[in-house]
Amino acid sequence: YGGTGRTFDWDLAAGLADEFDDAADNAVAVLEIVREADGKDGFQVLIAGESSIAVEANEIDEADLQKGERIGVPIALLILLVLFGAVVAAVIPIVLAIIAIIVALGAAALVGQLFQLVFLVTVMITMIGLAVGIDYSLLILSRYREERRRGVEKMEAIARTGATAGRTVFFSGVTVVFALLGMLIIPASVYQSLAAGAILVVVAAVMASLTLLPASLSLLGDKVNSLRLSFIRARFEAQAGRTGGG
Repeated sequence: YGGTGRTFDWDLAAGLADEFDDAADNAVAVLEIVREADGKDGFQVLIAGESSIAVEANEIDEADLQKGERIGVPIALLILLVLFGAVVAAVIPIVLAIIAIIVALGAAALVGQLFQLVFLVTVMITMIGLAVGIDYSLLILSRYREERRRGVEKMEAIARTGATAGRTVFFSGVTVVFALLGMLIIPASVYQSLAAGAILVVVAAVMASLTLLPASLSLLGDKVNSLRLSFIRARFEAQAGRTGGG
């Protein structure tokens, strides 16, 4: 106790009732009590145990995930703006990725009713969802715009895009899923959760890219190039002219 200049270490052992998942839920309230008591009257109050460690690990993971989203999404949007030179075209891949993540999280919630999944599954879904969702939709959107620049009619451009870029997206997604299936046979819930999350979001991203994105393009048409950033467009056109002239 710091007030008397002496230090006493008291170790108290206590167990939370029920199974591990229930104990982890109960540990949230215990952690709040410990944090409120820590520092009062010169006492330093600490807690350790599987349940409390799991809760704090989840809190750290969630904070890191939110920080990554705040940094990663704006950077991805900036890169897409530079690449496409149009706001609408740049936003579409982000929206498709978010939709894939939401669908995968819903599917993971259903799977979690049957199998034990750790919190890291949400981290995996978000990270992989942003990556493959943007990548797949970027590939299809770029091919569609290329066909339209060649003068191909809208519906024909969508059909050609599906036959080329769409096929690439499909086989890419299938390859990723088969590669991740090996992690499911590892007898550890962490690896199985990571694999399940990645598989679910890849499947959701492929489905969104092959169905929702073409449907959106059929509605938008050339409006996909709306809100152009003229200075970026002029720079790319000038560079393309120099390349063609060389």
